[in-house]
Amino acid sequence: MAIGKRIAISVVFGFVCSIAMAASSTAGSSNTSSAANTAAASGMAEADSAKVTFHFVVNKTDFTLDVPHSSLPSNKEALAIVHTYMDSFRSEGMLRLRQIRIQGVSSPDGLRARNQILAQGRHDSVLGFLRSEFPEIPASLYLEDIVVEDWDGAARLLEQSDIIGKEEALSIIENTPLHIYNNGGKLVDSRKRQLMQLNRGETWRQMQSQIFPKLRKADIWFYYEPVTRSNDNNNDTDKQNGIGANLGIAGLMSSLVVLPESLRPTLSGIPALVASAREIERPLFAVGTNLLYDALITPNISVEVPLGHHWSIQAAYTFPWWVNRANDMAWQILKWDLGARYWFSPKNLFNPMDVLRGHFVGLELSAGYYDVEPKHSGWQGEAVVATLEYGYSWRLGKNWRLSACIGAGWLYSPQYRAYQGTQDDQHLIYQHNGNLNWIGPTKASVGIQYLFHYTKKHKRK
Repeated sequence: MAIGKRIAISVVFGFVCSIAMAASSTAGSSNTSSAANTAAASGMAEADSAKVTFHFVVNKTDFTLDVPHSSLPSNKEALAIVHTYMDSFRSEGMLRLRQIRIQGVSSPDGLRARNQILAQGRHDSVLGFLRSEFPEIPASLYLEDIVVEDWDGAARLLEQSDIIGKEEALSIIENTPLHIYNNGGKLVDSRKRQLMQLNRGETWRQMQSQIFPKLRKADIWFYYEPVTRSNDNNNDTDKQNGIGANLGIAGLMSSLVVLPESLRPTLSGIPALVASAREIERPLFAVGTNLLYDALITPNISVEVPLGHHWSIQAAYTFPWWVNRANDMAWQILKWDLGARYWFSPKNLFNPMDVLRGHFVGLELSAGYYDVEPKHSGWQGEAVVATLEYGYSWRLGKNWRLSACIGAGWLYSPQYRAYQGTQDDQHLIYQHNGNLNWIGPTKASVGIQYLFHYTKKHKRK
């Protein structure tokens, strides 16, 4: 093949790669500073690399070709570009693939511990897809890169935007540490908290809608180099040394070069916390009891499941079922409760275990059966209760919680039965039936809970 034709092919391919990188950068999905540092560390110029970006749905690591956000390009287009690159490496033998770096990225919003898992999961998801799509590529050519909370990318996109308060936001990103602790080691402020409070939250809301979706991604960097020829007339030798060189998969595999350890790209910008992210404690559920009810010989048990920091769902069961020896007093209640609670701002948004604490409000629905006989006479029936509750929960260490709660609402008992006990209360004589409608206090609680948790181990592939 003539030298002029080789040069033309290289120029065309480089031009296509440059266009793809520019388009991806315009979409806000690149981390060009990290890519440039990596290329420099490996001795390769930025022109000798090409980048493709796959975007992800918020809080997800599943790889999908569907459009994850209306403002982002389709992952189908990105996949088509990947196939174009791979076909170029296979075909003319003019370029040799050196390395494929997959960079998993998470946006700065949300919990950092969760973002670590998301960034790693997005890397793993794309890596698995590429291995299935191109099984001929040796595993040793893949290089892992994880960017947790891409603040550099957020600042770059913010600077190009017209978001309200962007100058103040850029100053906060540049000058405020991720976490601010007092002399006692207690978290007192953070970069995210300051951004959330800027312009009464409007700046953060615009960042969530305009910037953060572009940072939920995985970037694929292809590093390549031209294949040199010592003798242009020796076409057979040229074909054997090229990438693929029209020899199909066997030619591609024979031409892929694994960089020695000293020449592999040195990753930059990876937070030191990534190593500790392999084991993260996360809450499961809390088991508790209402001590006030227990004091009234009314055993009960509850299970509460936190859904993030601000929401939880709860189920409880109350089951006193006893009659005294004289048979003239009965305290029999079977009651099931199901409710949801909203928790106001917790103390530490960055700790997954800092849940079920602070002020809360909730709605609880109850249903059950009762037979209450204080002394020789009583009432039987079924009842439903709807309660609006308010309370506060104190954190007693990592796993224990102590809470106080009051509630008011509506109690309805249709067709209750009033009765009188006779013959030492061996028989009940029903006096009358009635309907009970009650609006007023329906709940009082002083509860103790134990929060079960698990340690999530996230292994690298």
